[in-house]
Amino acid sequence: MIGQFKRPHWKRRKPGELTKNEQAWLEHVGKTRPKDQIFFEPIKLRLADRTYFTPDFICLTQEGIIEAHEVKGSWKAPNQEDSRVKLKIAAEQFWWIRFVSIESKPIAKKHGGGWKFTVNVLE
Repeated sequence: MIGQFKRPHWKRRKPGELTKNEQAWLEHVGKTRPKDQIFFEPIKLRLADRTYFTPDFICLTQEGIIEAHEVKGSWKAPNQEDSRVKLKIAAEQFWWIRFVSIESKPIAKKHGGGWKFTVNVLE
């Protein structure tokens, strides 16, 4: 296997498609904050030359606050380092947007099913 690239075990999604985590978060926000307007991947933020960050959702709250939501299954995974760094840089550069990181975990059916969300607002 020398010189061969090992393919990742996860399936890469196509742009514009929701993952299961993103779909669950969209349904959750739709139920808990029905008056907020939510858009899926509507903008791409330029952080530096050839470096961009596309938040999963932009949410315009009822109070007029713009939120950028980034949903992950786990923020602790080693392959998420790039996302963590870009999210922190975006929060510094675009100070007028409230950046929110969401970690979503499915709940087993034997425990009632559904999803558990851990929400962290970057300040």
